[in-house]
Amino acid sequence: MTKQIIFLLIFSCLCSTVNSQIIRGTVLDEKTKGPVDYALVYFNGTFLATYTDQKGFFELDISDFNSMPLTVK
Repeated sequence: MTKQIIFLLIFSCLCSTVNSQIIRGTVLDEKTKGPVDYALVYFNGTFLATYTDQKGFFELDISDFNSMPLTVK
């Protein structure tokens, strides 16, 4: 019984991880190669967006919009 519960817990964790697709990256300035802080990263025509942090890093869940182009402003 205990092995079945542990298996179900592990399986449910794996299933939730498989369905999520997260893109991570750093936005860099083309000339200086330095990080761009507070740049807007989004999918055009959607409400899915995020800002880069002070080091230019961002994370965005793309599981619903993986075929759309990513825009950085």
